[in-house]
Amino acid sequence: MPRFDSTFGRTAGMFILTACALAPLGVARGQQAVSAAVTTGADTAAGQMAEFERRRAGGFGHFLTQHQLDQHRSARMSEVLALLSGVKIKYAIFSSRTLPAGAYVVALRGQPSLANQNPAFKKDCPAAIMIDGTFVYTGMAGELPFDVNTLSPGNLAGVEFYSGGSNMPPEFNGTRNSCGLVVMWTRR
Repeated sequence: MPRFDSTFGRTAGMFILTACALAPLGVARGQQAVSAAVTTGADTAAGQMAEFERRRAGGFGHFLTQHQLDQHRSARMSEVLALLSGVKIKYAIFSSRTLPAGAYVVALRGQPSLANQNPAFKKDCPAAIMIDGTFVYTGMAGELPFDVNTLSPGNLAGVEFYSGGSNMPPEFNGTRNSCGLVVMWTRR
């Protein structure tokens, strides 16, 4: 299995990329990865991207293709995600107990529930983050959010954003306590 260093994945550790899921090796700073693999009917990278294209053709959600990501290869991931309708980026310049320094995706609409209120986000509601079918941030209380700038646009094959449950495909619905969902597919 290939290993990728922190320039590819989270600054918290390394990842092993398997055919179906992304699993963390050694999580630091109290960050947690939730292993909740989603079955999309595709076990291969080609199959996952076929499902990506099927959802994109369905007209729900907002998408960035590999071609669009390549056009922003040198940009930070937060800058690229901000191009998607409904996405707002929350920047934390200084680390705190509740929010490490980084860039986090919050939905423009929606309010945090009692279960996912984080004082660092105030009234903003963070989106769940999924990489290759595995949740890396779900919005559960006490969970530290995922810094999207730990990923590079050049390492991704596609990005999907759903602002809420009403436009989310059933295979992804169940984002727990978050406002929206960002799904990122890596190049393999």
